[in-house]
Amino acid sequence: MSRRTLAAALAISAGAVLFTVPSTASANGYINCDVDQHSLTLRGEEPEVFDAINRLRADNGVGAVTHTEVLSRPSAWTSNDSAERGYVPSDHLDSLGRNIGLRFRECGVPAIAQIAEINYGGTNITPADAMEFWANSPAHRAIMLDGRLTRVGVSVVDLDNHQYWTVAFASVA
Repeated sequence: MSRRTLAAALAISAGAVLFTVPSTASANGYINCDVDQHSLTLRGEEPEVFDAINRLRADNGVGAVTHTEVLSRPSAWTSNDSAERGYVPSDHLDSLGRNIGLRFRECGVPAIAQIAEINYGGTNITPADAMEFWANSPAHRAIMLDGRLTRVGVSVVDLDNHQYWTVAFASVA
């Protein structure tokens, strides 16, 4: 099976969801959201996706996003969780049963107006493959081009030639 065929098959498990975070978001300690401190900065192939999102936004007259460690925590946690499970859940529920809103709160994202998450996974997925999928999916594209979402965390976990991409988006409080 070709890389593109497998990627297309796995695309069914990729998803995009936009949530509003309730104002009760906790800024206290993290709950089941521990990640390696190094995963909070852009590294490896992650800058390619970050830069590609900003190029797409610029090409469509939308301001750039800024990378933040605060959003990198739920992004990294989700990519790690997907890697441990061996798939990217299309419903965005993690292995602890948390939806995006709860996971973001428990990962320390403060109360903000809106959050969103896009993810993608498959075998030998390049940053260009992930961006192509997201850019050609109306729901994912809408999130990437939402001018209210100005902060991101980008994460990829590579496990046995399977890549698990997550981009967490948020508006400014």
